[in-house]
Amino acid sequence: MNWGSQYLTGWALASTALSKEASLESASHFTGSNLPGPSSHGLQEASRKQSECIPLAGQNSSDYDWGVYMRTLLLAVGMVCLAGVSLLAQDSTKAEVFGGYQFFHSGNIDGVGDGVNANGFDISGTVNLRKQIGLTADFGYASKGPGNRLFPAIHISTYTFGPTASMTAGSSVKLFAHALFGGAHSPTGCYIFSGSPDECGSGYHSGFTMMFGGGADLKLVKHIALRLGQFDWVYFPTQYGAKSNTIRVSTGLVGRF
Repeated sequence: MNWGSQYLTGWALASTALSKEASLESASHFTGSNLPGPSSHGLQEASRKQSECIPLAGQNSSDYDWGVYMRTLLLAVGMVCLAGVSLLAQDSTKAEVFGGYQFFHSGNIDGVGDGVNANGFDISGTVNLRKQIGLTADFGYASKGPGNRLFPAIHISTYTFGPTASMTAGSSVKLFAHALFGGAHSPTGCYIFSGSPDECGSGYHSGFTMMFGGGADLKLVKHIALRLGQFDWVYFPTQYGAKSNTIRVSTGLVGRF
């Protein structure tokens, strides 16, 4: 029974008792008889029921449901805490750092159709904004050398930034894809053919580059994963405005924090 129903029930009982008392007193007054009135015990019982149902002045009706409200509040707090723990468990990785080997193939490194295969390293860091969305900064370096007078050493570097999307496949494998944009630094055709800084100035050319690719990570322990493979198609600038058909393959270790 709710508070409103209790209130009406108590009021009805008290009103009925008082009405009977008034009727009996009136009858006794006009007839002069000593008819027995309602017992004091009945009036006390009715008054007690009414006082239980009618709040006293200055009191709030919620005081009578304090236990119910406390149980509801504790239940709500518990549910919020459990939901928070669940979300943290699902999205405990806030940042990832990758470091490893990269193979870099450029199909048109000098702008006139000559290709090169270079080896180096790739370093990247990802900050996870949501469970499946993050921002990645990537730096790669590859070289072919040591070179000589006829075939000088070649050094290639890329520095890119962009969004990464990921998803889990089972309990140990994480798949990801990214779109990275930035710059690249590569040798000019003059430098490749002559190797002379006197003839070719700095000997290197810089320009806009972008990478589209992805890969898979295999969890080894709690904070360490193995990058099974990362494959990127690279839009790579070369001298004279030519665009190289370039791919990059990377593998290494991932630290999760």
